[in-house]
Amino acid sequence: MGVPSLGEIFDEKYYSDLEGGILESFGRLFKNDLKLYVYPLRASRDRPLITAENLQVAPHLRDLYAYLLKNRCIESIRGYREDYLPIFSRDVLAKLRAGDAGWKTMVPPPVAHMIRQRKLLGYRPSSRNSVLTVKGNKVKRPFHRSRAGVIRIEEK
Repeated sequence: MGVPSLGEIFDEKYYSDLEGGILESFGRLFKNDLKLYVYPLRASRDRPLITAENLQVAPHLRDLYAYLLKNRCIESIRGYREDYLPIFSRDVLAKLRAGDAGWKTMVPPPVAHMIRQRKLLGYRPSSRNSVLTVKGNKVKRPFHRSRAGVIRIEEK
């Protein structure tokens, strides 16, 4: 998870329906040796890097947070790629669901391949009713590419 998501789970508004509040929730969350690996955040190039180690939580939750860090329930991801820091999963998902092919450059190639192959996260192949230009002529009938890259126009 990213630093913003980690900060969100320390917002007590999510636990108001639990008698034990955030402590009850975290007790359930971490009871089976769950570990959260946290990707850092850099809000902008001129801002410092925020990691699991320097994330600021509400003052009355700092001891709980320090306990989780010290016991390695929460760990920062090491060896991250600086060029991935501006990419947010919500943006990738929005592009993917909107049919914007730009999402593929926002994830590692094996991940993009798996999403396409298994049609995960709302992925849908390009529309079959697009307009194709073949040697200057627009073709408006449904078409698709075969695995060999040959375009076949379907006759109705």
